[in-house]
Amino acid sequence: MATVTITISLKGGSTRLHLRDSEGHSGPPEGFSTQVNRGDLVVWQLEANSGIDEISAIRAKSGSFTLFNNSDPKPRTDGSWAGKVKDDAAGANSYDIDYRIGSNSFSEDPEITIKP
Repeated sequence: MATVTITISLKGGSTRLHLRDSEGHSGPPEGFSTQVNRGDLVVWQLEANSGIDEISAIRAKSGSFTLFNNSDPKPRTDGSWAGKVKDDAAGANSYDIDYRIGSNSFSEDPEITIKP
C-alpha cells in the first residue's frame, strides 16, 4: 500500500484550484486524473499559505464513491482528508473538492482512476 498525496492550492489570483499529485500530475481540476492502485491511501492536503481556509468535503460527483472503503474520504485532525482505495476497486470516479475561502464556498471536480 502506497500513499498518494494530492496537494491543493489556488491558481494565481483566482478562486480556482490548482492540483498536484505525488504521481507527477499537475494542473487545473478539469481533466485532472490521479491514478492509484488498489489498497492505496489517498490524501488531500492544502499547500501551505494556499489562501484556502479549509477543505469542507471530498465527495463523489454523483451518488457515492465506489473506489473507497467506507464510502467518502474523511477529514483528519491536521485539516487534510484521506480515503483508502478498496482492494476490489476498478474504473474511475469523478468527485468534488468542496473548499472555503473566507465565507465563500467553492467546488471543483477532478477524477481518480484505478491503475489496471
